[in-house]
Amino acid sequence: MGSSGINAEYMGSSGINAEYMGSSGINAEYMGFCSEEDVSGCVPDAIDECEMMTYVDTCACENDDRVRGPCAPATCESYASGAEYAVSGGICQEVRTDALDACLAQNAASCACERDDAGPCEVESCNAGFNLIDGVCRPEGWTPSDRCGTCVSRFDTCWKTGANPAEPWMMGATLDCRAMDRDEAGCMPAGYDNPVTWNSCMCVSSEPAFTRDDSAWDNRDDAYVIDPEDCAAAAPAPEPTDDPTDEPTTEAPTEAPVEATFRCLEGYVARGEGRGKGHAESLAECVQQCRELEGCEAAQFDPAKVGTTQNNCSYKGADANEGFTVHASVVRGSRRQREMTSCARTEETCYAQ
Repeated sequence: MGSSGINAEYMGSSGINAEYMGSSGINAEYMGFCSEEDVSGCVPDAIDECEMMTYVDTCACENDDRVRGPCAPATCESYASGAEYAVSGGICQEVRTDALDACLAQNAASCACERDDAGPCEVESCNAGFNLIDGVCRPEGWTPSDRCGTCVSRFDTCWKTGANPAEPWMMGATLDCRAMDRDEAGCMPAGYDNPVTWNSCMCVSSEPAFTRDDSAWDNRDDAYVIDPEDCAAAAPAPEPTDDPTDEPTTEAPTEAPVEATFRCLEGYVARGEGRGKGHAESLAECVQQCRELEGCEAAQFDPAKVGTTQNNCSYKGADANEGFTVHASVVRGSRRQREMTSCARTEETCYAQ
């Protein structure tokens, strides 16, 4: 007993049992929701907490329980400024089209994006006066440049000295430049013979002394979170031969479940002039659709969309320009594209590491 004659072991200074009481002197363990007991310190209803979230207009609650919830945003507010908000990732976010706009800015008439705000995006068709070649809109009459076989950031020392630069952004910037491989005017618009500092990118010949595998990166920011590969001496170009193109040595091609006129490779994507898209429930069905489509030379199949109504079979054909024809082909995809399988007609297939 304390001096007051009250058991101090269970009592606070106010003479009320402090073990089970909040600072307000009301039993906090059994506090109810505000709609049931509107007293100081009550718990806000789940619907009220949800609707207080930024940009939220209305919420929907599980089992229609607006008191205990859980509740999540259903619609977002609109603003006179014209900014549009929509529910994404459980919250209201501004609808943006940054990645789509960047794709369309490359002389593209239409683009297909996994997400309009963040991408990745793929050019589907080009504006008048441009042709789609290897996923890029090239001006009519464009021909590939041997002295600009690879377009890289002018800060990326790997391609000049054989050593990676210290700053990740210098390597990440190369990913933006690579869209202009073989395009001398696009890579160095200030002129090939002008000082390299006048251009943000620089051309590297078709037979560079050094190279680096950046296939693990999907965008320039990945250079900050995924360690770069070592800069290495480039393999010498093979001597010309009449023999068929060698198959990739890193992975054995999977056997196509269709006729032998197509060769299929897992983790590869199709490149060529777009011939449209469709839906297929299997790789065999996707290849058969390509076989029946006039001008289709390669097909790209995404198994992740099997069982849905989304397009998962892309068709690619040859792009003919004055003096040369670029046939559809299959090339190794990025790490995010390793689930893809692409197939091309064997007599027209070229493989790229």
